[in-house]
Amino acid sequence: MHTIHLTTRALILGALLILPGTLSACGSDQEKAPALQAVGSDQDDSISQAGVGSAASLLDGLPQPAMGDLVLPVVEGIDGGLVFVQGDELYRGWFDGGRAARIAENVNPALFEPSPDGRALAYSSMKDVSQEFGNVTTTYQVVILAIINLDTLGITPTIDIDERFSHTPGILPGWAPTGAAIFSFNQDGLFLIRADQPVAQPVSGTQHAAWLTDGSALLFDTAGDAVPGDEQSPLALYHFDPATGERTRLDITIDDPASADFMLLEPALYAMGLVYDETFIDYHRAALLPDDTRVYIDWPLAVKQGENDLCGTWQIKRQPRTETTPPDVIYTVDDTTFLTDLAALPDGSLVFLKWTLAGCQFTGAMGVELLRLVPGEQPTVIADQIDPGYNANPNEIGHLGTIHGRKYAISPDGRILAWIGGGTATGTSSIYLTDLQTGGTALLLTDSAGSHGFESVTWVPGP
Repeated sequence: MHTIHLTTRALILGALLILPGTLSACGSDQEKAPALQAVGSDQDDSISQAGVGSAASLLDGLPQPAMGDLVLPVVEGIDGGLVFVQGDELYRGWFDGGRAARIAENVNPALFEPSPDGRALAYSSMKDVSQEFGNVTTTYQVVILAIINLDTLGITPTIDIDERFSHTPGILPGWAPTGAAIFSFNQDGLFLIRADQPVAQPVSGTQHAAWLTDGSALLFDTAGDAVPGDEQSPLALYHFDPATGERTRLDITIDDPASADFMLLEPALYAMGLVYDETFIDYHRAALLPDDTRVYIDWPLAVKQGENDLCGTWQIKRQPRTETTPPDVIYTVDDTTFLTDLAALPDGSLVFLKWTLAGCQFTGAMGVELLRLVPGEQPTVIADQIDPGYNANPNEIGHLGTIHGRKYAISPDGRILAWIGGGTATGTSSIYLTDLQTGGTALLLTDSAGSHGFESVTWVPGP
């Protein structure tokens, strides 16, 4: 039997949504990243379109958008378009000079997960339901999950009137690499949703899974000798086949169930032929460099131990997937509330979000930056005022750490970054485009902040 000893306490297996009112953030960055070309939304009027960089950019000459106008201009060299949430409405627009079309309503922008090929989107929305009780008709809302085909705009409602999802579900760790299925969870556990079937199949009593490159998955679930209702019962690791629904228990034991973390298991599982997908794990916490090296966000020890104090050291680490040697630390910052949304660019650099709260005593204020990091160098600030979103309630830290939506998206060719800037502090919410080759940035769409603000954005391939 293979025994993996995890001596450092890792993630508590559960929702991993930090409870409201438990946050205490403090301090500032260990080193302030240079912000020579950072773009803040309060600079809207001063940004010459693509003028932040000096070299010729695909974005040169883009027209200044009118407030509230959802027209996407023609951009030579950019195919396809964008899908985004404004307020609680979902839009799709092409870079053809036309106006983006509304394709769904009552959308929860925090649950917004594009498929690997960008041609489908899983999202959550609300639906009014009426039910008669004697002579009284009661109307209430239920949460539904849906998958929309971004080519045909056909919508498959995957969860409708179902008490299992009467509470907001999560979409973690997202889509299978094949695009055939997606995992979702609620307080009762993990569910599998196939892209072509409106059925949620229960697969685990816990809420964590990891996709493998062949489209199968790994699950944690209680072992056969578990005590019902006992959160300290031992957990077992299973190999799960989404096509058949069958799962096989692996010959691996975990010394401490509270220490089970897919990230720490990667080298040992790789040696067994179980190879994680590129962004296999939840919270958009991991990415894969072009040289097949894993990079991931490592949380402070207090977070790993399930404590309420989030002050501490946040790091981005790098480790070859085939080695069990200690990882290299390539970025360290102290007392930042969260690092999230890690992604790798084709040149091997990284982009991620850094969320900061003011003071050790939580006051509700926050700042969000979009950073680019070349391993071995200090990070640069792409944008120093990312819009955290009207729905990312700062009093519900789970929204920040896990289900805050997509605040930026990388184009399929890796050149253009679309990101959401501004927020209630500036009065506007805007979508920008940044040319990563030249550094040029252009304002694409803008509107008032708050309930009309932009919440999530992703790219969609051309028709």
